[in-house]
Amino acid sequence: MAATIWTTFQPVDADAQSNWSTILWEQSDINGISIPIRQGDARIGYNHFAQRHNLSSGGAVRQAIKVAKPITTGARVEYVTLFTHANDHEQVYLRVIAQAATTTDDREYSSPDGKYIGVVTAYCDSMNKCPYWLSNLQLS
Repeated sequence: MAATIWTTFQPVDADAQSNWSTILWEQSDINGISIPIRQGDARIGYNHFAQRHNLSSGGAVRQAIKVAKPITTGARVEYVTLFTHANDHEQVYLRVIAQAATTTDDREYSSPDGKYIGVVTAYCDSMNKCPYWLSNLQLS
């Protein structure tokens, strides 16, 4: 039996540009494309979606990338997944937007490691903040 260790990253200074490109996780989608989830800042990546949309564990974002059929428009890739809470049956659509290119369309960000920019944002449809239970979802 294998043990799994989960790490929850806490947002750092939202304007810390020097660390925006640090990769916290990488998740392959159903086509085998590796999508990084970077530390980010107030506008992009983990710090953006964790603070603005209450998705601090990263598990739900990784699960959406893992199971959803990618919707691709140029370098923009969108993953939409329906999550259902086991106890109260609340349903939430999580939308993950990623950039499958080494620069953003506005050229504001360029990955120093040659990998894709990855997740730009993630949010729950029709709400400002995702529910607490979705934020705490752990990927197995």
